[in-house]
Amino acid sequence: MFMDKKAISTLTLIILIGVSAIIGGIISYMLTIAHYVEMEYNIPEEETTLAITEILLDPEDVSSFAIKILNPSYSISNATITGIAISVEGENTLYSVVETSPDLKDGITVPIGKDVTVTCKKVQFEGKNVTFGRFITEHAGKAATVHVFSKEASSANKEFTLPSAKLEVIPKFNVNLSVNNFTLIIRNEGQESLTINYIWVGGIDLTKENTGVDISQGILLSPNETLTLNCQESLPTMRGNIIMYTIEGYQFIEEFTAPFLQMFIRDVSFNGNETSSFSVTLNVTAFQTHTSYVNVTLVSLMLDNGTELTFNQSLGIRYNSTASLEIPWDWTEYRGREFNITVQTLQGLTAVKERVKTPGSVFLKVLNKEKTFDLKDREHFNLTILNYPYPSSLEAVNITKIEVKEKHVILRGNLTTPELPYAYLNPSELLSINCTFNWEEYAGKNLTLIVYVITNATGEEYQFSFSFAIPKAELNITSVTCLKFGKINYLNITVENMPYSLSNLTISQFVVTVQNESALSNVSIVIMPGETVSIITTVQLGIESGTEVMIKVITEEGIEAQWTGIPSIP
Repeated sequence: MFMDKKAISTLTLIILIGVSAIIGGIISYMLTIAHYVEMEYNIPEEETTLAITEILLDPEDVSSFAIKILNPSYSISNATITGIAISVEGENTLYSVVETSPDLKDGITVPIGKDVTVTCKKVQFEGKNVTFGRFITEHAGKAATVHVFSKEASSANKEFTLPSAKLEVIPKFNVNLSVNNFTLIIRNEGQESLTINYIWVGGIDLTKENTGVDISQGILLSPNETLTLNCQESLPTMRGNIIMYTIEGYQFIEEFTAPFLQMFIRDVSFNGNETSSFSVTLNVTAFQTHTSYVNVTLVSLMLDNGTELTFNQSLGIRYNSTASLEIPWDWTEYRGREFNITVQTLQGLTAVKERVKTPGSVFLKVLNKEKTFDLKDREHFNLTILNYPYPSSLEAVNITKIEVKEKHVILRGNLTTPELPYAYLNPSELLSINCTFNWEEYAGKNLTLIVYVITNATGEEYQFSFSFAIPKAELNITSVTCLKFGKINYLNITVENMPYSLSNLTISQFVVTVQNESALSNVSIVIMPGETVSIITTVQLGIESGTEVMIKVITEEGIEAQWTGIPSIP
């Protein structure tokens, strides 16, 4: 029989194609169903299902990770992805993925029988949108689960392990030697090799200029390796963050606390009795460090004509204390002019005070400041003014008025005795001025008086400001009695809050000193104005007949009373 071979070949090809399609469908089905077999799920019927088939995460590039999401062919509809989140083993928090490609904002559609790849870039962590590399460093090496949410299907979940990227950073500070450098010790405690290319410490970028190492080119740190960096910078803050980035995309943030050491110029003062020098008072403040000293080495003055004067110094100032320097400079040739002063220490501290002004041709001082305001007369105060002798003061002055700065009140005429203006207060002369002003509201506070004068010879006007701590109460030890019973000494200390005091006082301590030996006791006794209290205490110090005793009583308000003498013996 004659046969058409060409027809048979075509038929065979058609049959082979059909068989291939059937086999391919079976294989595709088997691949799809495998996920559910692994999860011990039954094949869903009459519903839409999503499955995460793969998580693509490269530990050498964690700027993002990708997930493949399949809508199986047996789903009844397309699915729209509305959210993606990550959970971490041992936590109850879902961390939302907030930046993806394609964008999740309007949903991502997955057709039936198709899959999509979603790249995840940022995660919400502790209220902030952070890179995936930053998220990893907070959960390095932990098991995590990706969750995919859809309007049409139940969530799809798949576990994975986060890369073990861990950096331990130890900052070291030694402000006792220098405030202008610190050391970072960085150790790779994880299982991933990391290439550090950026470090920021409390506001300072670590660069080749301040470390000698070009960090921006990348420094490879294999597991268990350590990097030590010495930075020649002073930290602007005592608390802050250390931030480190790597080429692989990891971001590390660690908090630090550094010692704090600061010096500032508290006061610059001129003494009318000594014109060949002036005094600089320095305050040193320290936190988070052992007790030590700063060493002042240099003081420089920048005059208004551009001349710089330098003075070598050698003074140790204990932390959290105040000390004064005498600068050997005759200021009488530079009267009434401004200069800037800079103080430097061996540790690299610098204190600057600008526009310090030397005394002019007239130099006044208030004598007996502590007696200017007397609680027994709150309607007046008595101001005693000295016009310094030559060469401090060169001219006689006319005192024209006194201003109470805080109240903007001018005192002159019949508000002062003698009445102001008052002429011809010559150098070396002093004048007591009784002023009428009720200062009671300022008790316990500071008050500033400004004295206005005009020089007699040149008619030049000067203003002198004087600050006063206004008293609010006065404490007095009225008697001390000693009683002896065997070898035990008892002291009966009678203390009075004077009747003209304006507030209660709380006695908190008293100190008894006998023959250069002191004993301190703590108490809490409230004493009202006009009230007298007795403090009875045992004293282990030897008190013989005729022995002098010194007693100091201290209040919480800072008001003290002191008594020295021989206690009476009944």
